[in-house]
Amino acid sequence: MKYIDDAEKRIERHKAFWEGEVIDRPVVTILGMNNNAIVHPGFSMLPPASSEMFKWYTDAEWRLKNFRLACDNSTWVGDRLPMVFLNLGAAGHAGFFKGMKNVFSDAGLIFENELDEDNPSLEFDENSIWYKKTLEMAQYLVDESNGDYLVSQSDCCGNADVLAAVKGTDSLLMDMILGADYIKPAMDKIQKAYERIHKEVYDIVRDNNNGASGIGWLHTYAPGLSAQIQSDICCMISPELFEKYIVPELEAQCEMLDYPLYHLDGQEVVRHLDHLLSVEKLKAIQWTRVDGQPSPVEFIDVMKKIQAAGKSLLVLFDTIEEVDILTQNLSSKGLHLHTNFAAMSDDDANEIIKVVERNTHD
Repeated sequence: MKYIDDAEKRIERHKAFWEGEVIDRPVVTILGMNNNAIVHPGFSMLPPASSEMFKWYTDAEWRLKNFRLACDNSTWVGDRLPMVFLNLGAAGHAGFFKGMKNVFSDAGLIFENELDEDNPSLEFDENSIWYKKTLEMAQYLVDESNGDYLVSQSDCCGNADVLAAVKGTDSLLMDMILGADYIKPAMDKIQKAYERIHKEVYDIVRDNNNGASGIGWLHTYAPGLSAQIQSDICCMISPELFEKYIVPELEAQCEMLDYPLYHLDGQEVVRHLDHLLSVEKLKAIQWTRVDGQPSPVEFIDVMKKIQAAGKSLLVLFDTIEEVDILTQNLSSKGLHLHTNFAAMSDDDANEIIKVVERNTHD
C-alpha cells in the first residue's frame, strides 16, 4: 500500500484487536498532519456548503482526488491504513426505499419519507440513485486503486434509525411504546437491505482489500466482512424497548458479519450496555464522546465492564493526557485508540506512541 512501508505489522495489530489480544501494543489510529502539511488532512471529511453537498457525496473522481490529497498531508505514525471512506450518508440504506427523499443541510445528508404512511410498505428500489451510487462509487474506487489503498464498507447502519426516517422519530417512538404491528416486518425489510448492500459492496472491494474490509470513518481493518452497527434512536428509549426492538436487529447483523462493531454514541446509551453485552457474536464496541459530554476518561469503569465481557474496545480520544490515563487503566488486549485531533503532527503522534508503548500491559 502507498504511504506506509510496514503494512504487515499494522495489519497484525488490527487482527489482534478483533481477537481480544495484543501483539506489542494496542492499535493506535492518528488522523493528523505530517510536519510538512499544507492543509489539514481531515478536510476532505468535512462537508462543504449544503449547495455543494450532492457533489461531495456522489462525485467519485472528486472524492478520490481529495482523499489522495489528504493522504499526502497526513501523518502515518501509528497503525492507520490508507482507506478511502465509502460514505453516502449514515443510515444510508434509508435512501434505497421508494418514497424516500434526500435532504442536505450543513450537518450532512439525511432522508425523509414524502409518503407519510401510517403502515409503511418499504419497497426496495433498485433504481434508487443512492443504491446505485453506492455500488458505482465502490467499483470506481477499486478500479482506480492500483493497490494504493483499501476501500471501506458503506456507511449504511442503524435499521431503527432508518425506520425513524421513514416514520418520523416522534411517531416511531410513540408506536414503539404502543407496540405497533408494522414495526417488526418493517425492521425485517430494512435488515434485508442492510445485508444486501454490505454483501454487494464486500464482493466489489474484497479482492482489492485482500479479503479484508473496514469501517471508513474509524479506519478499522478486519480480515473478513466487517461493518458498523448502531442505533442512534436508542438514546431516547427505555432498556425494555431496546431489548424488544433493537437487540433482534443487532443479533441479525452480528449473524451476517464476521467482525461487527457497535457504535456506542454517548453516555445516554450506557443504560443499554447490559443488553449490548448480551449479544454473543458482537465483537467490539466503540465509545464516542458526544459534544458537550465528559471526557472518555470519566467512563473508565464502563469501558472495563466492556472488556470484562470479552468485547474489544475502540475509544476516541483528543489529548495525550487522555490516552495516558486510558492506557494505564484499561487492558491493552483488544484495545484500539483513535484520534483526529486537528493539531496532531508527526512529532505529537510519536509522543502518543511512546505513551502507549510505556503503558502496554495485560
